[in-house]
Amino acid sequence: MTVVCNTGIDSQLRCFNIQEEKSIADVSMDASESLKGIKALKELLDIGAITQEEFDAKKNQLLNL
Repeated sequence: MTVVCNTGIDSQLRCFNIQEEKSIADVSMDASESLKGIKALKELLDIGAITQEEFDAKKNQLLNL
């Protein structure tokens, strides 16, 4: 999202780097994608294709931990 700012107050507000809020649908979609990824990782862990440490690291990455 681009905002054109022309006043001193606008310049000050840009310093806060306000992020666009996500809708509930966007958050739900993100959660759904993360869960699919974790499920796929668990399957890889179960067949021995990745280690527990790799699974934990990727899971935390998907969950933004």
